[in-house]
Amino acid sequence: MTPTFVPGAVRALDLDTLTLESGGHRSLQDGACVADAVPTEAELARFRACCRPMENGCIDWVGSMMWKGYGRFWFRSRAYRAHRFSYELSAGPIGQGLVIDHLCRNRRCVNPLHLEAVTPAENLRRSALAPATRNKAKTHCPKGHPYDRENTLVRTNGQRECRECSRAESRAYKARRRAARRSA
Repeated sequence: MTPTFVPGAVRALDLDTLTLESGGHRSLQDGACVADAVPTEAELARFRACCRPMENGCIDWVGSMMWKGYGRFWFRSRAYRAHRFSYELSAGPIGQGLVIDHLCRNRRCVNPLHLEAVTPAENLRRSALAPATRNKAKTHCPKGHPYDRENTLVRTNGQRECRECSRAESRAYKARRRAARRSA
């Protein structure tokens, strides 16, 4: 029976019957893909042994870890990120120029239902750690004035500025200059 692959279809990772159902694909690190060399049952068993299902639906990687908390799986003498390996087993190739976004925000998770291939820009927009995301969530300036239509000045570089604070800074600057001229 020839394995079939439906583009865009992600199926759940069944740890008990983990198999590779997609055909030959290319996309993992340096152009290599999981399906380029179909994993043996022993290799799949090794992958399964490093997976722990959690109550929240995540499947946490408990094997070797890479920098910044991503799982590492050694496959045919190469280190792969465990979540990418899992995604390719379940959904097929990761498109060129795409990265895998953890929808659950858990870097250890290898559940392909919690993973999505997106552009790096979209991945950054979704990140709660990105400065732009943190700043967008702010509703008031550091002095407590609201960021609303009337009180917010948007600079050409996209930064927001509180009009009330800007006016107060301008008044203070002018007062300092007047005082300096009087004392001179």
